Amino acid sequence: MRTRRVVALAAVLLAAACQARTDVVALPSPAVPPPATASPLPSPSPSAVPLVPWRGPVEALFVHPLVLHPALAFRADRLGQGFRDYFVTDRELSGVLTGLYDRGWTLVDVHRAAAGTVRVPPGRRPLVLYEDDVNYYRYFTGRGLASALVLTPQGPRAVVDGALSERDVVPVVEDFVAAHPLFSADGARGVLALTGYEGLFGDRDPTSPAVRALAGWLTTHGWTLASHTYGHITLAS
Repeated sequence: MRTRRVVALAAVLLAAACQARTDVVALPSPAVPPPATASPLPSPSPSAVPLVPWRGPVEALFVHPLVLHPALAFRADRLGQGFRDYFVTDRELSGVLTGLYDRGWTLVDVHRAAAGTVRVPPGRRPLVLYEDDVNYYRYFTGRGLASALVLTPQGPRAVVDGALSERDVVPVVEDFVAAHPLFSADGARGVLALTGYEGLFGDRDPTSPAVRALAGWLTTHGWTLASHTYGHITLAS
């Protein structure tokens, strides 16, 4: 049984969340379906649930893109050790979200957390969700993770083995909030931390219409796009 932390509720510094990867091998870019042509889903409506100010600390949950095929990800090599240490599976994230919801946690906007204006439903506690490396790097190829995030008429979907899937952080969180409205305050979802040296969201062209459409959808549906430095450098040094 692999030993690793599934989740830690603690303050997380985005820039130092994981180490720079200098040993990856460049592989062919994954196939990405064309951008959606239909109108995307509307922005989330404000909740009818009353919200009250929160004056205490705001915790954070940090994840990476999800491991969908553990046998491919958790191999006995250096990359596999990195996946074991810093990544969780889709089943684990679903269990974590259920546990957080049942224990009274609610997603809040990172800007409100920084400004001290967090609001939550009565009796619940605030949580900021971070997903790091939402670039779907080339080294993910063949290791059991999604290869891209794309916009469809149904909202964002992951590209898994060339097919569209709901098995990644953004669609999983969207579905969970839709089923559990108390899990989001003020329409908040999370922070998506991006580098730039291999494009964005699995698209190797960061200026493509598909990237622009997806970024626009995300920022109007409670997601904040954040810089993880262009080259995934370690700022501590």
